[in-house]
Amino acid sequence: MTSPSPSTCRPARRGPQASFSITAKPTSDFSGDGDEFTLAAGSDLLVDTIGACSLAWVDQPGDAERSARITSVDFAPGSAPVAVEVRDGSGGSRATSSTVPVRLRATSTSLPLVALGGTTTATAVAGLASFGPGPSLGVSSPGYRLVATTTAFAGSAASAFFVVVDDVVDCPAGQACAAPASSTRNGQTVTADFGSGSSSFDLVVSIGGAGAPNFQCASYPRPSGTLVSQFELLGGDGSDRTGVMTVVVPLSNQPLYLYPVCWAAPYPFTTKGGAPASVQGTKPGTTDPLYVGVLPNCATVAPVPPCVQSRTFSSAGASIRVFTTGADPWRYWPTGRGTVTLPGRLGRPTAPSRWSSPI
Repeated sequence: MTSPSPSTCRPARRGPQASFSITAKPTSDFSGDGDEFTLAAGSDLLVDTIGACSLAWVDQPGDAERSARITSVDFAPGSAPVAVEVRDGSGGSRATSSTVPVRLRATSTSLPLVALGGTTTATAVAGLASFGPGPSLGVSSPGYRLVATTTAFAGSAASAFFVVVDDVVDCPAGQACAAPASSTRNGQTVTADFGSGSSSFDLVVSIGGAGAPNFQCASYPRPSGTLVSQFELLGGDGSDRTGVMTVVVPLSNQPLYLYPVCWAAPYPFTTKGGAPASVQGTKPGTTDPLYVGVLPNCATVAPVPPCVQSRTFSSAGASIRVFTTGADPWRYWPTGRGTVTLPGRLGRPTAPSRWSSPI
């Protein structure tokens, strides 16, 4: 028989794929030597595998900053691209003769669908489709995946989940973060910075992330369209660090005391007035409670985070500083350490600061 190469991508077929024959020499006592069992000329006992071609991820997407190229390395545009391979009918071998076109799109089970930018199409070379310099997403969120499809055959392949943030900085063990993580959107700026601690991690921030929780403080109705600001510590334990989250909003005619901080976090805390934070549902993507409440002002001596450290005016606008801790026992994205929302200018909603904490 003639056996196809295992690299050939064959569609599913019905009927016999190949045939082979053998020659056996009978003996009276059902015994014989190995050389008495031979293949007929042209036979090799190999047959085609019946099955459909398929796509599979080889290099999964890593975490990335908003609008930056997504590669196979976290927060590293310019690194090795994400890649998808074409598999033959056996489902386990790369179809090295395949040159099919492959397309990527973004998907989520719980977040709004968004258009994928950057490199979204590639032609397989020897069965491998590489998407360099890489696709990109213009929205911050932890809940998206990439889905690969082709017009050559049915089926698709979904990647693992990855995180998209506005900004990321390195926080080495034994040192303060290399720089504040910062983002600006709709005229509002948010920064987060932490002191030294025993573990290393990435400090990430986002404004208006698609995966931000829906919450509001009873004493501070959240205006429609308010953007949530969030921060998160990824890849390490920041429980022994403290830091400051600063939100600057455009100037308005409102006095500073009208800038309360409505905070949401995956841990209990004390609110303004001394009451414990209330539970408003769960942290997105988890079954853990989400605690919400208006933050108190920090004590002059030995302040207990989270609390409002200061409120000041400058030429840039109203600046609100929140003293917070890196502790996050649940460590789940997407709500990170806390969320802040600020009242808008003359009633207009403004964008709060990074990962999940309305001011």
